[in-house]
Order: sequence, then C-alpha cells, then structure tokens
Amino acid sequence: IDIAHEVQPLRAVAVLDGETGLLVDSTDPQAIAGAVQRLRADPELRRRLGRAGRERGLRDFRWEDRWGKLRSSIE
Repeated sequence: IDIAHEVQPLRAVAVLDGETGLLVDSTDPQAIAGAVQRLRADPELRRRLGRAGRERGLRDFRWEDRWGKLRSSIE
C-alpha cells in the first residue's frame, strides 16, 4: 500500500504526497484509516500511485547509484 507516515527524512525522500503515495500522521488512527479507505475505494488512484512510486524507485533509488555515492564518500 502506498501509505507512509510523515517522518523526516522519509517524507522528503521516499514518498511524494498524492504523487507516489499518501502521507499520513502516524499518530492519527483516523488519518491512517482514511488513507486506507481512500485507496480501497479508488482502484485508479491505487494504480496511479503504485505505478508512479515504482517508476520513481527504479529511477531515483537504484542500488548501483547509492553504492557509488557511498563508496565515494568512504574513499
């Protein structure tokens, strides 16, 4: 499910609210339930967020790129 809680740096890095997922306040059960209900009721939203999240993950979070940056910072 494309739901994440609003915690830095997750919010700024992994999930773009309404674009690659839904951000909710993790201390608010109503907000979490609302996001789940919204996704459950809207198959097109689920598909769109899922597709966009996958594309962003493949484009921006490739292991090869992350490893290269880590290795450069160590050397």
